Amino acid sequence: GSRQVAVREQERRHQDAAEDEGPSTRNPSPAEANRQQPGRRSSDNRPSSHDSLLNEFAYCVASFSAVFTPVSITMILSALVVVFVNTDETRAEGAATYANTYEAVDLEEGNSSQNFFASIINTFIIVTVIGLMTFVVVLLYKYRCMKVLVGYMVLVT
Repeated sequence: GSRQVAVREQERRHQDAAEDEGPSTRNPSPAEANRQQPGRRSSDNRPSSHDSLLNEFAYCVASFSAVFTPVSITMILSALVVVFVNTDETRAEGAATYANTYEAVDLEEGNSSQNFFASIINTFIIVTVIGLMTFVVVLLYKYRCMKVLVGYMVLVT
C-alpha cells in the first residue's frame, strides 16, 4: 500500500526534476535524440544514418577530386606536348613503332575474311591486356600496395 505510493511519488518527482533540468542533463533514448535533433549524434555516441550518408558523400567527393585533378592536369599537359613538341619525323616514328607493337597477328593482302578475324583477335588481345593491367592496378590500390604502385608507375613512364 503506502510503500508503493511512496515509491511512485518518488519516481514522479525524479521525472519532474529531470524534465525541469532540460535535455542537456537528461539522457534521451537514441530514438528521441534522433527525433529531437536530426543529423546529431545520439547519447551513445553512434552516428545517425544521416551523418553516415553525409560522411560517405564527402568521402566520395574528396576521392573523386583527389583523382580527377592530377589526371586532368596530366592529360592537358600531354595534349599540349603532343601538339607543340612533336615534329613530322617523330610522329612517323611513333606510328611505325605502335603499328609493329600492337599487331599480334600478321595480316595478308587480299584475304578479307581472314584479315577481319585477325583484326578481331588483335582487338581482343589488346583490350584484354589493358583490362587486366587496369584490374591489377585497382587491386594494388585497394590493398594499399603503394610501393608496388609507385614502382610500376616509374617503370611504365
